Amino acid sequence: MDILKKINDFVDYIDEKTGKVQKGTNVVFTMALCSNKGKPILFRFQHEDYKLWYLTSSVQIKEELLAGEVNVNKKISGAIGTDPNYSGCPYCHSVGFAKCNCGKLCCWNFKDNKPVPVQFQCPWCWKKGVLGGYIKSVKTSRGY
Repeated sequence: MDILKKINDFVDYIDEKTGKVQKGTNVVFTMALCSNKGKPILFRFQHEDYKLWYLTSSVQIKEELLAGEVNVNKKISGAIGTDPNYSGCPYCHSVGFAKCNCGKLCCWNFKDNKPVPVQFQCPWCWKKGVLGGYIKSVKTSRGY
């Protein structure tokens, strides 16, 4: 499937109150990596309520698209979490995500219910550290 078709499918969502398909002015995308396989992912975040952003879905993308990620033009901030219906990373099915000090995102397996802090190694910069705290902002590469 063509990546633009996947993105357009991501942008359309059904408003649960009206049942109508909406174009999301409250939807942003950012590149991420699978923390287990090191493969690229496109994360979709949706603004649900006042300052609440949720990771709602993700798809596999071609590695060549990572080169275009330098044009970051939007930043989301506030409470950022994972939608309870998020199906997980398209590669390893991890249902959470993490942000490194380098500013990049990756999937992260929180389903093991490991107590925080936990050891973390970023698949982008390979630095190791302790994972803990809250994600307060994310730079995004595309917004609608």
